Amino acid sequence: MSDNIMVSISCIVYNHEKYLRKCLDSMLMQKTNFNYEILIHDDASTDGSADIIREYEKNYPDIIKPIYQKENQYSKGVKISWKYQYPRARGKYIALCEGDDYWTDPCKLQKQFDLLESDDSIIMSTHAVHLGNERGEITGKYWPSCVGEDKKYTTPDGVRVIIKNYQCFFQTSSFFYRSDIIRKVYNDIPRFIQDCKVGDYPLLYLMAFYGNIGYFSDVMSCRRTESQNSWSSKMKNNKIQKIEHNKNKIQTLKEYDEYTNHIFSKEISEKVLLCEFDIGLWEFNYSELRKPRYKELFNRLSHKKKLYIFINAYFPHIGKIISRLLQIDNAFL
Repeated sequence: MSDNIMVSISCIVYNHEKYLRKCLDSMLMQKTNFNYEILIHDDASTDGSADIIREYEKNYPDIIKPIYQKENQYSKGVKISWKYQYPRARGKYIALCEGDDYWTDPCKLQKQFDLLESDDSIIMSTHAVHLGNERGEITGKYWPSCVGEDKKYTTPDGVRVIIKNYQCFFQTSSFFYRSDIIRKVYNDIPRFIQDCKVGDYPLLYLMAFYGNIGYFSDVMSCRRTESQNSWSSKMKNNKIQKIEHNKNKIQTLKEYDEYTNHIFSKEISEKVLLCEFDIGLWEFNYSELRKPRYKELFNRLSHKKKLYIFINAYFPHIGKIISRLLQIDNAFL
């Protein structure tokens, strides 16, 4: 680690030509009393992303540190952060922002840096995030949906809160964490991280287990919800991918249960049940959803949805007729 670099910004890029300048400019506008580096990993983009990166590399050679892949690593199942980004991170802290997101507060890094420098018990900082459209225009929605107040999520209660949340509790463009936690597990990366198809919530699970998480209610970045090639845009209305994602999430949760010596088994079991329920919806397995173990989740549905599932579970022929007449599919559920 260099004493000169305090924060390593990890930026993973794939076909982000339309968004990348705004992303990189938001990093370069940061006002800090410390030095930082921007570690860019271009995963063999087929658009003009690499050319943009080379331009910024030429203009900011002391800050921009890129890797240009000739073959796409993600498609090979490579954990890009763990194989390419973390080993070269020189900072005491790591901040994340993917190439289609951007930061909105020029003091974001300084605020998060100051928080972790002032409190050794906090190993990760997050904050509220704007949700933007494909053009990056702010929509008035936020992640988390309720911005709330500044808060410290203390372990182990913080882990329980994060597990209970259905989606990732915080968005990755807000992640700022101690690099020594990564080094602590690097030579024996937990299975729940290795086997998970995504990187955000396993990383959050890891950090929450090892220390406290400080949350800023300040909205300091923007996450594009409909950017091309993004994970969320590929998942939208893709039933097969949603099913596979939830199956992988169940595997991740069970492996995390082992890793944490079953301290959070109750919360994990509830989350697994919710994932199974969603799989049942997407697979049209309505008779399974009427089993007693899913009673609480079933009762949370609207009256129309409960009636639809009830008819399809016990009178499937009538259910098919209703579906055809009303042109109902799983978007209804």
